Amino acid sequence: MTANVAQSVVIEGGNSVTLENSNLNANHTTKNSQDTTYQAVLIYKSMFKDASSGTSSFSMTEGSITNSNGDIFCVTNTSTAITLSGVKITNNDSSGNFLRAEAQEWGESNNGGTVTLNASGQDIEGDMIVDNLSSLTLNMTDNSTFSGAINSTGATGGTVTVNIESGSAWTLTGDSYVTGLTNNGTITRNGNTLYLNGTAYTD
Repeated sequence: MTANVAQSVVIEGGNSVTLENSNLNANHTTKNSQDTTYQAVLIYKSMFKDASSGTSSFSMTEGSITNSNGDIFCVTNTSTAITLSGVKITNNDSSGNFLRAEAQEWGESNNGGTVTLNASGQDIEGDMIVDNLSSLTLNMTDNSTFSGAINSTGATGGTVTVNIESGSAWTLTGDSYVTGLTNNGTITRNGNTLYLNGTAYTD
């Protein structure tokens, strides 16, 4: 599936998308009047109440996502569960993020995003941004890897919980800020600092 103008996938409200062995090619170049960023996958709830409320889901097994412009995932004004397993994900935009959960122009009160990201046998590259109206729970299992930073600018962010199972690994590419951490795997800081509730993590 190829998108040359819009996002490759858009989920609104309490709906879901499940993909297996699919290849997404996204080149989001034209914004809706409420969009403030570009992304390959947009998960949101509009202010028009034309889709049911509830927790949405995006599940992808194998296949690939190739993105040319902006972020891989953007979640705003809704709750969602994203499950990835063995997906080859490439972001050709060096300034793009892997995940952005934040308040944008969608919604009557500019609400943020609530995200549960389940990585099973999944390699993730790229930063994650979670603003103070949003939350993220990242679960890494089955030898998953994450190379990136979370809220690297140090700006006040929302609740971020990272759970790393034995065999999985997080390699920091910048300072990162989380509010909860269960680490039974490996964290490599590479000279960066991981802050847990404002205190440098040293274990």
